[in-house]
Amino acid sequence: MIQKNLSKNLRYLRKKFKLSQAAFGEIFEMNRGNIQSYEKGSAPEPYKLLEIARYFKLTLEQLLIIDLSSYYDKIIDGSISNTEDKLIIFNKASESQEEYSIQSSNQSDCLEKLSAKDDIIASKKDQIKALERIIVSKEELIELLKKDR
Repeated sequence: MIQKNLSKNLRYLRKKFKLSQAAFGEIFEMNRGNIQSYEKGSAPEPYKLLEIARYFKLTLEQLLIIDLSSYYDKIIDGSISNTEDKLIIFNKASESQEEYSIQSSNQSDCLEKLSAKDDIIASKKDQIKALERIIVSKEELIELLKKDR
């Protein structure tokens, strides 16, 4: 979620200020290819993130968490109070945490189900082996009975 917001926010800021990827990169001493990869999902070095946030008069939290396309003008003109800003950041961070928890929970559930299925498969294999032994025993019995006739 944070990575997605960062990519969207970098693209938003670049377009809002009518900067090409090359011009945006020049400001922050990066090449056009770097900017392109950041807009597609790669993350710049932390010091670059801080530099970008400061340049656009944002906190690092705002750059990473808030959808700037909805809030940037309000942040800059001061119409969002510090409390509102913190609430927006908290809500977005909570959504990210909840999404992560759901993914982790789903992975744990899947691992438990796989483990249970592995146990069932092992049990079924043991049952098959036991049935094969019974079949072999019955075949041997049939052969003995044929010989006795």
